[in-house]
Amino acid sequence: LTIHLTVLNHDKLLSFDYWTSCFSQDDINQMNDILLHLIKQVLSGVFEISKLNVLTDSSMNLIRDFNNSGDVFVDDTVVNVFESMVSKYPSHSALICGDESLSYSELDKKSSDLAKFLVSQNLPKGKPVVLFFDKSFDMIVSILAVLKAGSCYVPILPNEKNDRIQYIVSDCNPFCVLTDSLHQDVLKEISCPVFAVDTIDVFPDVCLDFSGILPESVAYIIYTSGSTGNPKGTMVMHTNIVNLIASISNDDVLHACHDDVCMSLLKYSFDASGIDIYTSLLFGASLLLVKKEDELNPEKVLHLIEHYHVTRSFLIPKWIEQIAYQDKSGSFDLSSLRILGSGGESLKPYLVQNLLKKYPDLKILNLYGPTETTMFTTCKLVSLDDSKSNFITIGRPIFGSRLAVVNSDLEFLPPNTEGELIVYEDSSSIKNIAKGYLNLPAQTENKFVSVYNPVLNKVVKAYITGDIVKLSTDGEIEFIGRDDDVVKVNGGYLVALNEVEKKIQSLLGNDFDTYPIAIPFKNTKVIILFVVSNESNISMY
Repeated sequence: LTIHLTVLNHDKLLSFDYWTSCFSQDDINQMNDILLHLIKQVLSGVFEISKLNVLTDSSMNLIRDFNNSGDVFVDDTVVNVFESMVSKYPSHSALICGDESLSYSELDKKSSDLAKFLVSQNLPKGKPVVLFFDKSFDMIVSILAVLKAGSCYVPILPNEKNDRIQYIVSDCNPFCVLTDSLHQDVLKEISCPVFAVDTIDVFPDVCLDFSGILPESVAYIIYTSGSTGNPKGTMVMHTNIVNLIASISNDDVLHACHDDVCMSLLKYSFDASGIDIYTSLLFGASLLLVKKEDELNPEKVLHLIEHYHVTRSFLIPKWIEQIAYQDKSGSFDLSSLRILGSGGESLKPYLVQNLLKKYPDLKILNLYGPTETTMFTTCKLVSLDDSKSNFITIGRPIFGSRLAVVNSDLEFLPPNTEGELIVYEDSSSIKNIAKGYLNLPAQTENKFVSVYNPVLNKVVKAYITGDIVKLSTDGEIEFIGRDDDVVKVNGGYLVALNEVEKKIQSLLGNDFDTYPIAIPFKNTKVIILFVVSNESNISMY
């Protein structure tokens, strides 16, 4: 690309020489508009580079239209919304697992009883409670009980490594741990009280007071994968969850209803599992819990979808691809499915082409969103045309969500320009930005920031995602990569390569040099570690 500025008879001519294989006519037109915009600013007396902006009127209009995703005004708690569903649909199935089910009134009674037990133990408002379950009725009952008692829950999987369990418990300093009798012995070294909920049979007659549960109260603390280094606890508030539900309710693509059957396949310590959990419980729908022993059995999962007439589920891409592969046999009828959401890593759209052809009413969605912005913030409806390619965008903001692409100074960038994605809130957007990181004020301050929005001409609350993207002129976000050395492996777990290096060096000592790299492998990434011995000059990987 070469740009020429020529003076002819007192006129200034701007011209471009470029390779059409690298730039389109639209790219050049945008560069021309930006350069003319900058020149006009300089001619008007703006001489400081830091005060120049690159947003033309057309760019401002595109960004404005991109974020014209709808207005949401909701201020409520998970507890209040759930109680309203109990009143509307008391006899409707709330939970299904195997041959058992619980109605909304039964789930309400069980969770209230457990909440009363917690209150009788003098659980302070807002004090974390660790949940230690495999997927079960007790898991959901405990989630609701903790919220009704005015506290927040911290999910931990029973098969987690002991050092991770110990770190999370130490970091969040819980009032107690709720588990079941099957896993109680695993927690002998935990210093706080441990209660097996399936053995509690005396529930005190105390009054539950929901007035102290506010929209800004923390509902749960989700810790990052913690594969290396120390995981961060993200504090998600009631208002974040309720606002997401309001968004889903108003979104033409995502819309859920009382008649839905949501299948929960993801592990509940993965924040995206909340999509199925809360979409069901806060819409009065049914939640199908897939047992641990069936989680890795594609044929069993397809049988469950067919048998229980599942209408929607959020899965990682490799699961959707497994469903597409297994469905080729023609042994299962998946016509009840309306929505399959995918996220955590890139979805290969060509792999779901047969599903879209066989089930024309099925919506396959590519969803994106960090834990810090409450489960997901963008959505791309995969079309048959998309399924013929190997690339798909992360789409547009969901109803009421707001996004922008910024530079290193957090200044808005024009379309077709690579930059860092931020999620922000304004007066009429959904409130989806979490409270921050537990016990990490410096990291909270660095990632949860205030940003000047030139379109609104005001400062807005924002979260810096760390993802490099660009906004296309079609109004969709194209994901490019990360601005750090964090990679996603094994279905969406975030791993920092520098933390891998530190951990290995702490184990091996200073006699070795370590070099971790991440490479693509079967729709995900794997980490290969090269270790070089300084003493014997022997290399291995």
